Amino acid sequence: MLGQSMCINLTLKPQNKRNNFFDISCHFAAFDNVKSLPVILKDANIRTGIIGKKHVGPDTVYKFEFEATEETDGMLQVARNITHMKNLVRHFLSVKDSR
Repeated sequence: MLGQSMCINLTLKPQNKRNNFFDISCHFAAFDNVKSLPVILKDANIRTGIIGKKHVGPDTVYKFEFEATEETDGMLQVARNITHMKNLVRHFLSVKDSR
């Protein structure tokens, strides 16, 4: 269910066949024509980031500027180690950006 919720939250669309979500081994993926929230925010010149389990794909649809997920840091670090997660959030928020 987490993958489904992430797809809905990151595309702002309810889940159904028309919105092009499909399940791949408990992770949800969208077809390439879906415009996700990270892409919409980036188009609006807003920095995006994700820390924790991602559970959605493909990366071309769900592209964050900053990613610390099970794919980059290991599941135990980004999903269970709250001190590590806190430090990642601090790092993300401390990056100076001209936007």
